[in-house]
Amino acid sequence: MRKSILLVLLILFSAFILQCGSDEKQNFVQKKETNFLLNGSRFKFSGANQYYLFYKSKKMVDEVIEDAAAMGLNAIRTWGFCDGESKDGFSFQPSPRQYDENGFKKLDYVIYKASQHGIRLIIPFINNWDDMGGMSQYVRWSGKSGHDLFYTDTWSKDLYKDYIQHMLTRVNTITGITYRDDPTIFIWELANEPRNQSDRSGKVFTSWVQEMASFIKSLDKNHLVSLGTEGFSADKPNGGWMYDGNEGTDFVSATSVPEVDIASVHLYPEHWGLDDKAASTWLNERLDIAKQVIKKPVYLGEFGIKDKGRRDASYDSWYSDIISKDADGILFWILSGKQDDGSLYPDYDGFTVYYPENTNTVNLIKEKTSKLLGK
Repeated sequence: MRKSILLVLLILFSAFILQCGSDEKQNFVQKKETNFLLNGSRFKFSGANQYYLFYKSKKMVDEVIEDAAAMGLNAIRTWGFCDGESKDGFSFQPSPRQYDENGFKKLDYVIYKASQHGIRLIIPFINNWDDMGGMSQYVRWSGKSGHDLFYTDTWSKDLYKDYIQHMLTRVNTITGITYRDDPTIFIWELANEPRNQSDRSGKVFTSWVQEMASFIKSLDKNHLVSLGTEGFSADKPNGGWMYDGNEGTDFVSATSVPEVDIASVHLYPEHWGLDDKAASTWLNERLDIAKQVIKKPVYLGEFGIKDKGRRDASYDSWYSDIISKDADGILFWILSGKQDDGSLYPDYDGFTVYYPENTNTVNLIKEKTSKLLGK
């Protein structure tokens, strides 16, 4: 009898341990082969980019997140960097390894507010470009010059790792949840649109990806990692600047790094000199390569058209491509709202979508989002 009781207790204890293990990732989006899963079911996302959330008022943050929710969106990509400068008096890292608590408290609120509306966040750690510091700022801090040294300079890489560690281990002052334990955060991106034009092979960039993605995974077992790249390749010497290594990244080799979970693509036809047909070809071949060659989920992380006469037709086409190719997510650039004085936040780059003011575009995004998410 005693052995039977002990056996029953052992079985119950084992079942409890297994259940705890299965719940460990509950509410975190996970990757399984070429798809995302959330609590065992397929997960896709449709969202927007928004850069000013970490330095604007709570009122402005609330409006963007509430507008996103009203459009049926379930993701926002927003900056997790501001290095060596400040925006409206807020920063993340005003000087090396000095972290601005007020800036991080702003991000605390963004994460909290997003969680209240079922919005998942995609957060890059650094900018390729000089806006808000970027990679060049890290190199300058090291006492050197030249953007591309960021990928090889030991001091710059160590500083970047320290920043990542500070971010991952931060405890949100509102929720009490450590960032690496918060399922509201969906994807960490290594950078926003990283490029390394001094190495056309893409090998230096891929080596950096391996080092940094492995570092993130050593600290954070919960979240997914993406490159934040635009999708440029280094595999066609005569294929033109998007394919010949001109930007120093190779879509397949860098995204194939085991610690990278997801493929990312961007699309700006007007900036890149693409007509509608070439833009569609670019997007579809990137989606196919991600699913069939790299065998990982894929998302269109940024896209935009300035020409409002062309915009809705292009967006309709690209959302349809994402849906028909069974891709995993899409994020337009950019959703903005009203400022504290009631005026619309300026459309600085010509890509802004306002809810509900831009009725046709908003309705298109809402309709396509509903189809993508299966609602």
